[in-house]
Amino acid sequence: EVFDPPVAMRWLAPTVVAAGKPHVFFVVVDDLGWGDVGFHRETPSKEVVTPTIDKLAGEGVVLERHYIHQTCTPSRSALQSGRLPVHVQLTLADPCTPGSGMARNMTGIAQRMKQGGYATHQVGKWDVGMVTPSHTPKGRGYDTSLNYFSHGNWMWTEAEWEGSRPNETLPGGCGPQSHAEDCYFDLWDTDRPAKGTNTTYEEYKFRERMLSIIEAHDPAQPLFLFYGSKVAHYPLEAPMEYQKKFAFIDQPNRRTYAAMVNFLDDQLANITDALKAKGMWEDTLMIFSADNGGYILSADGDCYDDEMTTEHGTRCFNGEAGANNYPLQGGKYTTFEGGVRGTAFVSGGYLPEEVKGTKQSKMMHLADWYATLARLAGVDTHDQQGEESSLPPIDSVDAWPMLTNTVSNGPTTKHTGLARCAGDPGKGWASLRASGSAADCAAACQLQAGCRWAVWRDPAGAGAGQCTEFESCSLMDTDKNGPWAVISVGGSRDEVLVDATTLIKGDMKVMTGNRHGATWAGPQYPNTTSPGHWVYDAVRACSPACLYNVTADPEERVDLAADPAQQELLTQLLKRKEELSATIWEGATKPGSPDPACRTNAKAMWGGFLGPWQEVDLDVLV
Repeated sequence: EVFDPPVAMRWLAPTVVAAGKPHVFFVVVDDLGWGDVGFHRETPSKEVVTPTIDKLAGEGVVLERHYIHQTCTPSRSALQSGRLPVHVQLTLADPCTPGSGMARNMTGIAQRMKQGGYATHQVGKWDVGMVTPSHTPKGRGYDTSLNYFSHGNWMWTEAEWEGSRPNETLPGGCGPQSHAEDCYFDLWDTDRPAKGTNTTYEEYKFRERMLSIIEAHDPAQPLFLFYGSKVAHYPLEAPMEYQKKFAFIDQPNRRTYAAMVNFLDDQLANITDALKAKGMWEDTLMIFSADNGGYILSADGDCYDDEMTTEHGTRCFNGEAGANNYPLQGGKYTTFEGGVRGTAFVSGGYLPEEVKGTKQSKMMHLADWYATLARLAGVDTHDQQGEESSLPPIDSVDAWPMLTNTVSNGPTTKHTGLARCAGDPGKGWASLRASGSAADCAAACQLQAGCRWAVWRDPAGAGAGQCTEFESCSLMDTDKNGPWAVISVGGSRDEVLVDATTLIKGDMKVMTGNRHGATWAGPQYPNTTSPGHWVYDAVRACSPACLYNVTADPEERVDLAADPAQQELLTQLLKRKEELSATIWEGATKPGSPDPACRTNAKAMWGGFLGPWQEVDLDVLV
């Protein structure tokens, strides 16, 4: 018996894989500024050349309020774990820190996708932990990976990037030409170091791996391909042919950054063309997101021009400058919109035709892809392993109904006797009586915070229908052996606690404390006049608070905190921020200190490459 949903509940996808599940190509771009893609530029800029990205966004759904964290490790941990950063990771911990990234017993998104029958592959930046093999991409459910573990590395040698060294004239430590014995290297192939590959630009290696995955893949099986691009994290490096395109830009950080983003655009053209050639694109859901806003710190010195190897050209390693979040305020490391409103879109043939070429202004968070993709894969999101370890529960909200502006009968999952209601993640499940009525179903839904919709099946299995409709829903199960259809109630989320200082709720954002990045870059930034006027250096004292309507005023030009008409709302928001701040997981703020055994064992176990250093299978040692 198959439940035939009302017409209003259906959506059409003209071609799907046999299992009715999309291939998923998930792209996370490092340190991408809001103003560094053409589709965010009302007036085109010759500094921003992204024709492929713009076309993909134009053919899909542009996400105008897709929130991320202001730094990379928390965002990536949120995506992989389905938890907001406040419940998984809030620090930029070194990968040699045992508590960096995700807690061990949190179930990863790739593990969910494998439960749904997916082939899973990870390419590029990881930055979600590596203390044991269980913390690596393979341990988190990816069949294969070609990844680096840390925040960044040198792109021709894979040497570990040791952070900015302000005002040096040559890269220090393990710089772009160094193969010194005391250096550590950071490139990993599934369960061992990726040795012997440090002769070409790293992103070419990532391209080759992704193309080989697509070529070898059987389209009858759904594919989950996760690509964490090195573009455009420090140190800044790009092939000379791309740098030459932007020779007109005088500021070297901006010039090299623009070249890297243009390379990414070609990279995505290659991968999407391969999916099309394989006949997979029409069944593909492509998700594109920045991990945080673009960096807007000072340059702290000159870039390095390698005259000996001109193919490498200019490379920037001092400070953190080069990105542009125009017209938003702030950027990376700040909780202004330029730091936490991520450049994002969805595309691909799997999207319903009626939403292609549109914009979505409702709120979602990077963590919400966990529940959204789990729904499409037909699997549950409840993290039993995490619950048994007393870890924070999943925060993720199924955003598919919001993204498609419709409801779907979609794939199925079995939890007979339960209705799932989105909203307060701590109150997500409502038990329904097997002998109840449609009215009982509606009442059970309404008792749960945020529950918007429920589907009822009568005990005899003779029919099914709506109990109540608040906003939107997606049917998840019509198991004829049970009296109730199981549903996932999706939609847009209502609030995001960014950290203890910043809450976004509905249209409003409240911030407290001294906030860096309190100004705006111009259309061409950074430029030769930027020294002394770096965006990050501007500080605003939000005392007792700053208040913005980030829907009506996404640039945060008007602080409403002193408006007499807003005082009641401000008080409510501050109270809510404190309530949510009390739920911040201690493990997210105190990952510990780097373990010296990490780098000692990098030499002893892995021949100088970073990798797991506890619970390692001796059979894979090199």
